[in-house]
Amino acid sequence: MIDKIGTIRNILTGVVAIQVVTDAIALLAETSGTLAADGNEQDIVLVNAPAGVFKPLTIKIDLDLMQAGDTTEIRVYDRIINGGGLQQTSYQTYTGADGGLLNSNKVIYVDLKENRHGIQVTLWQTGGVNRSYDWEYLYES
Repeated sequence: MIDKIGTIRNILTGVVAIQVVTDAIALLAETSGTLAADGNEQDIVLVNAPAGVFKPLTIKIDLDLMQAGDTTEIRVYDRIINGGGLQQTSYQTYTGADGGLLNSNKVIYVDLKENRHGIQVTLWQTGGVNRSYDWEYLYES
């Protein structure tokens, strides 16, 4: 009987160890929407002060509705210390039909870097007729 109890304890210990590992595995998560440009710099994603561990991966932005004369800026900001300010780390301008993308491409990918203290990605349509932009944000949590 004692050997069976010891065996059951060993099995239970192994199961708990496996659960600890699987609970720590990050899961792919997603949020998406449509941003209606209004001539101001607008947030696509703002993770201002994350409560726990997260890993931003990428943002996809559809530039299909852009036309000749349209100009759109995409900016990325990171916070590198707790309580610090968001600092611009990336900037890209897209101009004209489909954002000037070639070969019938219409979607851009904004790759994000690991971050513990917060990120912000903005869209600012600075020229042309205000358009709507579909977007999707992928991250691990």
